[in-house]
Amino acid sequence: VPESAETKQNHLVKFIIGVLFLHQEACFRLFDRISSQGWTIQLKSEIHPFNLSSYYEQEMGRDLSRFFLSLQSPVSQTETVGFKQELLSWENEWRSNGQRTVNLDAGYLDLHRVVLLSTKEGPHKIHLREGIWADLNMLRKSGSYQSLPWTFPDLRDGRYHEFFEKARNAFKHELRMLKRIHLRRNE
Repeated sequence: VPESAETKQNHLVKFIIGVLFLHQEACFRLFDRISSQGWTIQLKSEIHPFNLSSYYEQEMGRDLSRFFLSLQSPVSQTETVGFKQELLSWENEWRSNGQRTVNLDAGYLDLHRVVLLSTKEGPHKIHLREGIWADLNMLRKSGSYQSLPWTFPDLRDGRYHEFFEKARNAFKHELRMLKRIHLRRNE
C-alpha cells in the first residue's frame, strides 16, 4: 500500500531525552515534571560518567553524569520543535544563579536514525523552525548504530547503543500495534 502525502507528512518518531546532571535532585524533579505532562517514561539507560568532554564543566560543574530516556508512544515528527522548546523552558526554570542545573537534550529516534535537537546552528544541522535545528547523530546501518564525524563522543563510544536498540525495538512494536489498529478500523 503506497503511503499517502498525509502519512509521509506525519512521520512518526519516538521522543528521547539525554539528561546531563550533577545532582540527582535534578533528575527527580525531571521525572515529576514528565509525569505531570502526562508523558510516560518507557525506558531509561544506565547512568554513565560524562567524562569524554569538559564542555559543560564551567557552567554545571565537574563529575557530571548522563543517561537517556525514551517516552512511550510514537508522535508526529512535526511535534519535535515544541518538545525541544518545552524542555528548554524546564532547563531555564530550574537554573540556579543563572547556571543550568540540568541539561536536557531533546531528540528522537525512528527506525533509521538518532537525532538530537539543538538551538545551535552547525554545518551538518538542518533548521526546522523557530531557531531549532535537527542534529543527526547516528544512523542505523547493517543492524547497528553508526556514528558520524560530529557524533558526541559519549554516543560515539557505544555506551548508549544498547539503550537505542531497546528504544528502537519498542518503537517498532508500537508502530506494529498502530498499524493493526488502523487495519481493524478500515475493515
